[in-house]
Amino acid sequence: MVILIFLFWLFAAFVIGFMGSNKKIGYWGTFFLTFLFSPIVGIIVALVSPPSVSSKLKIKYLSYKDDIEKAKMAENRDDKVEALRYYKDALYRIENAPKTKEKAKIKYRLDAKKEILERIDVISNS
Repeated sequence: MVILIFLFWLFAAFVIGFMGSNKKIGYWGTFFLTFLFSPIVGIIVALVSPPSVSSKLKIKYLSYKDDIEKAKMAENRDDKVEALRYYKDALYRIENAPKTKEKAKIKYRLDAKKEILERIDVISNS
């Protein structure tokens, strides 16, 4: 019986840790709080903790992907003005995104920027 309670407690700490992974307290902070005190305390702390800065930036700056998708849909509808607007919005978001040292992100942003500039040129010249 004690082993079952311990396994439940450990499993709860593991699951509740994910609730705090995008919060300022983070996964491990939530996990250890839950494990040391109780799952109820862990849930409360995970819900009350403010979002992490990186998750706010993701929401704010990675929405250029949405702009690209909307621009492609506008292109398919032959709405060139709206497509240009969305491409320019995406370009602005990429250029003003937080700086990073991750080579994969840098390459992805450069590729996206190149694609956007090509699409803007094609639409503008047609």
